[in-house]
Amino acid sequence: MLRVCCDAGAAVVPQGGNTGLVGGSVPLHGEVLLALRRFGTLDPVDARAGQVTAQAGVTIARLHDHARAAGWDYGVDLSARDSATVGGTIATNAGGIYVMRYGATRRQVLGIEAVLSDGRVVRHLDGLEKDNTGYDLAGLLCGSEGTLAVITAARLRLVPRLTHVVVALLAFDDVEGALDAVGALRRAVDSLRAVELFFQDGLDLVCDRLRLPRPFNRPHHAFVLVEAAAGSPPTTVLRASSGATAKDTRKRSTNLAHHTSSTSPSRVSSSPRSSKKCATRSLTARRTRRCGCSAMRPTATST
Repeated sequence: MLRVCCDAGAAVVPQGGNTGLVGGSVPLHGEVLLALRRFGTLDPVDARAGQVTAQAGVTIARLHDHARAAGWDYGVDLSARDSATVGGTIATNAGGIYVMRYGATRRQVLGIEAVLSDGRVVRHLDGLEKDNTGYDLAGLLCGSEGTLAVITAARLRLVPRLTHVVVALLAFDDVEGALDAVGALRRAVDSLRAVELFFQDGLDLVCDRLRLPRPFNRPHHAFVLVEAAAGSPPTTVLRASSGATAKDTRKRSTNLAHHTSSTSPSRVSSSPRSSKKCATRSLTARRTRRCGCSAMRPTATST
């Protein structure tokens, strides 16, 4: 198809899950729309190497389920996981929720298959970790947004599946205190996986739309949502670090709510009210976007 379009001088717009908010996958001037959702092959997980080969149309949610069934996980996650595709996230070098710990999509791509504008196929899916031969084609095409080639498949790096997750919500009276706390947590908590900064108007929007109670007794200027994940419960270290952070910022952290969970059916929280009040990050992001508001502003994440 690309060869025919090239010969005819017809412009092509590749499209994955069509979840981007900047209109990059929307044809505006009569371009040929190349939908890649049917490229849905997902190979078995290579448990020895911690890798998997996925075609461009595989959704991020399906990739997660596939990797977790084999005892692994994929390092990129975002609220549009049910629609966003492997090809689209590679083309845009999506960051997602866990970019602080695992990096953006480029760091997950070990090999790539793509079709050039003249129809030639470039294929390098060996997945060799220590490969310093020639150009880094995967790194070059990642983030190219369809300008160099159409990505059709990729060899992806997987990460260990972490079964114990702790989420903490901290409130601050100023942004400086929140940023100081983030720096302190990054130094003290090895298991830190995600950090997001948001403000009172964003919290009010989510609580009003979802009819949730406010997590704190009074309004605050800034909030930091923290997630730590490890093979064993990280609750103690996160609680201790959060307490130390509050002291270091001269008690600008006025309160803390935390919730712990694991893959087992049991759930542990500091109190029933605390666990109910901690809305999940992905749900919050979806709701704020759906309401046309960007109040949830991540400090170190990009979707």
